[in-house]
Amino acid sequence: MNETSNGACEMPKYSCNDPIWALKIKYFDRYIPTIDELNRILNHFDTNSNEMYKYSDDIGGFITPEDLRYAKFSVSRDYVQTYNPTSDGYYIVYKNGHQSFLPTIIFENLYSCITT
Repeated sequence: MNETSNGACEMPKYSCNDPIWALKIKYFDRYIPTIDELNRILNHFDTNSNEMYKYSDDIGGFITPEDLRYAKFSVSRDYVQTYNPTSDGYYIVYKNGHQSFLPTIIFENLYSCITT
């Protein structure tokens, strides 16, 4: 498996029972729509193009990894609502593709890095 956060290079692999891929989070920024975006969402109308506006953006926030080899990337609204990630934790991808979050203290007590 070659899990990447942005297609650049394989994420570090960790192990407890099953291997996972994880990145330590340096910053987590919750996505906050602009006033213009909120108006388009609420009115279903794009005043710039005079066309119906369908909001399909599923961005819930942005993670900036501590490891400089990885660029900032977005996570879904469902991810943010489910895990409420913070800057003190790890973004995790399991073998089946499921994404998760764990606070640093829990993650580092459970997992050992097996690749970097």
